[in-house]
Amino acid sequence: MAGIPEGKGHFQADIEGIAEPFSRPWRSSTSALEHQQSLRRSMAPPTLLSPTHYRTKRRSRVSVCSDFKSQKRAIRASVAGFSLIELLIVVAIILIIAAIAIPNLLRSRMAANEASAVGSVRSLNTSEVTYSAIWGLGYAATLSNLASSAGVCTASSTQACLVDPVLGAGAKSGYTFAAVGNTPVGGANQGFEVNATPATVGTTGTRSFCSDQSGVIRYKTTGTVVGTSIGSCAAVTTILQ
Repeated sequence: MAGIPEGKGHFQADIEGIAEPFSRPWRSSTSALEHQQSLRRSMAPPTLLSPTHYRTKRRSRVSVCSDFKSQKRAIRASVAGFSLIELLIVVAIILIIAAIAIPNLLRSRMAANEASAVGSVRSLNTSEVTYSAIWGLGYAATLSNLASSAGVCTASSTQACLVDPVLGAGAKSGYTFAAVGNTPVGGANQGFEVNATPATVGTTGTRSFCSDQSGVIRYKTTGTVVGTSIGSCAAVTTILQ
């Protein structure tokens, strides 16, 4: 008979045809139940975490923020340069070094000027003796008689070319100089006075120096002018050793 599968009788086919509609709703209801359960699970409220978890998480965020702020400050410091406190510290260090170094520098400068003045006084003593021996006129009347010109110097009794032009002009290395002949006998000076005085006492030198025909160099600790009159240097009691 058409419409009946082979190997099955009318009765078996009728049973399967009747049972099939009942089996389908059962399977579909099972699938719907599972779907509803999955929806309930997805809509379930989230599991509450312990307070320790949230504190740890907050600390990690704070740590990240602090690291970012420290990096930002480091970048800003490298770009902006020195802070006001750093500049003040540098200025204070410079002032301290200057306060220590400048007085030492001034003392060294004055000591060098004094050494130069003593050397110039010795040169003038030697020049006076040489002048007297060459020209037979006794000692030079003035410092200019011992000096030399800036160019080619031709020696004479008025310009003996015995000292350099700078010293002959009367000022050298922070000191002023004077050389005067005295005690004339028969038109020839029998004595002389040589002075070296600081241009600024306490700045270019602290001592003044003098000498005469004896060749002894004396000095005043006050730096005041000794004078070129007869016996002025001999009156100074402090002798340079």
